[in-house]
Amino acid sequence: MKIFSKQHVPECHRGFGLHVWLNKEENLAKNVCLCLPSYYGDQCQYENQRVSLTIQFQAFSDSLSTLFAIIILLIDDSDERIIHSYEQLTYFSIRDCKIKYNIYLLYSIRPTNQTKNYSIHIDIYEKN
Repeated sequence: MKIFSKQHVPECHRGFGLHVWLNKEENLAKNVCLCLPSYYGDQCQYENQRVSLTIQFQAFSDSLSTLFAIIILLIDDSDERIIHSYEQLTYFSIRDCKIKYNIYLLYSIRPTNQTKNYSIHIDIYEKN
C-alpha cells in the first residue's frame, strides 16, 4: 500500500478525493473528486439547488399487506412538464409504516431557471 502526501490528494470541499492511476508504468495519474449528489464541480465546490422533502405514508387497514411502488417527481410547470429528478420507493405498510423518507430532488439545470415554477408530483401504484 502506498501512502500519498497531502499534495497528491485533491482538495474536495464536499466530496472524497482520489488519486487515480491511468498508466502505472508511465507514472500517469490524475486527482479526482467524487462528489455527493448535492454538490458538483471539479472540487465539489458548488452546491446543487434542490428540494428537500420529508414524507411518511400510511395505508388503509385493508391494504396493510399490499406492496406499493411510489414515484416522486420534481417537474417544471412548462407545457413539456420536464422531469428534473425523481425517486422511486417500494412501500410495504407492515414493514414501512413508521418510516419517514428524506428525499432530495435535484434541479437538472444549473442555475435553476427562476422564471419557471416547479412542482412535486407523486404517483402510487399497487405492485403485484
